[in-house]
Amino acid sequence: MVINHEPAPLRTELHNGDIVEIITSPSSRPSPNWLGYVRTGKARSAIRHRLRTANLVESQALGKRLLTNALNTIGLEPDLPSAIIERLLNESSAKTMDELYADIGIGTRMAPLVARHIMGMTEGGGSIPQLDVEGHVLPSKPDPVVITGNEGSTVQLAACCLPIPGDKLIGHLKHDQALIVHVEDCETAKRHIEKEPDRWIEVTWAGELNRRFECRITILVHNQKGTLARIAAEIGEADAHIVSVSMDDDGDPAMKHLRFTIQVEDRVHLARTMRGIRSIDSVTRILRERS
Repeated sequence: MVINHEPAPLRTELHNGDIVEIITSPSSRPSPNWLGYVRTGKARSAIRHRLRTANLVESQALGKRLLTNALNTIGLEPDLPSAIIERLLNESSAKTMDELYADIGIGTRMAPLVARHIMGMTEGGGSIPQLDVEGHVLPSKPDPVVITGNEGSTVQLAACCLPIPGDKLIGHLKHDQALIVHVEDCETAKRHIEKEPDRWIEVTWAGELNRRFECRITILVHNQKGTLARIAAEIGEADAHIVSVSMDDDGDPAMKHLRFTIQVEDRVHLARTMRGIRSIDSVTRILRERS
């Protein structure tokens, strides 16, 4: 790919006004790595369809290896009993294990999540018990699931708290093997943990994240001319992106609540953005919305 007459990798983020030239080849084909940085659902769906149809055998083999490794990591044997396989297929909507392997191989499902789902079906988790010094069985604690936020429908960032990198996370493993990721102190998550405590797992962010994440902030301001424009300019100056904005009355005609949804890189970027907004003299309070 060439951007503004200069060669650039496919993962390069475009900006308004960029001139893009796409160089094609009859022998080229999509890579599963592309799923990590494409932005639109349409592009992700097209890549997965091509990977599934053109590389079905390779996708199945890769998916089987990934699931085997994930099962070994949590102490489960990869040779699953027929009863577990039947239940797994029923709950995953896959017709065969090969279809499930293909989904894992092209990134539609995450092997660690499928493995955790299988562990929940297995009495005692199927792992070798660890004992303390007094001979009591210690609960197994698998490594956290690592996410990038680009996993598509497999992993969803909870709308109630909108996690961003830097937040401590907890994940709700749904019965269809999807994972809903919450901020650890999310009030909605706390209520649901009480109902299904065995379906919550540890989640952590990947080391490198090449995208922005949405979060919500609420700003209480004096109703002065030009305040909204100054806040928008400050957000732009901090290199954050505005997704939406709304305004609420505070019961006092002299005060307004401004609610922004913005895109930031992480908690540090959000803190820098909020610090800039707080410096505006008409701003009296600013906070991040969590629920």
